[in-house]
Amino acid sequence: MAKHQLIISNGLYPVRSEAEQNKVVRTVVVNWKGTWGPHDRPEQYLVVAPGDELEIVLSSERQQGGSLWIFDQGVPLLVPTEGIERQGTLERVDVESGSKLVQVNQALASNSGESRYNLRATALRQMPIPIVGEGQPGTLSASKP
Repeated sequence: MAKHQLIISNGLYPVRSEAEQNKVVRTVVVNWKGTWGPHDRPEQYLVVAPGDELEIVLSSERQQGGSLWIFDQGVPLLVPTEGIERQGTLERVDVESGSKLVQVNQALASNSGESRYNLRATALRQMPIPIVGEGQPGTLSASKP
């Protein structure tokens, strides 16, 4: 089991500290296959495994607390515990001060090869704004039968 850290700062996305630099993380990937496609950029993802711990840290820039939003495709990324809210295909982790430890769901199926979860960071309990061209999960409808 590994431990990873995500920092909620004033940006739209959380960051991680790597080689004394903060790097934006837009996606968490659970990668069972161990390989990447030619257009994948694993250095831009936070790669985790079931059972790993995530420490969600509130940056000193966020005086009033912050929330980490996780967009999933039906299977939650995190083990349900106190402090994790679930709303449809969204998971929300609120951090009022300091940090919060959460665990990656051990029930994620290894036969899927890979699962991806998009991330957003906001002020405490504030819904994330839609990103142009990205849409929101569950909002697409067919225009033709």
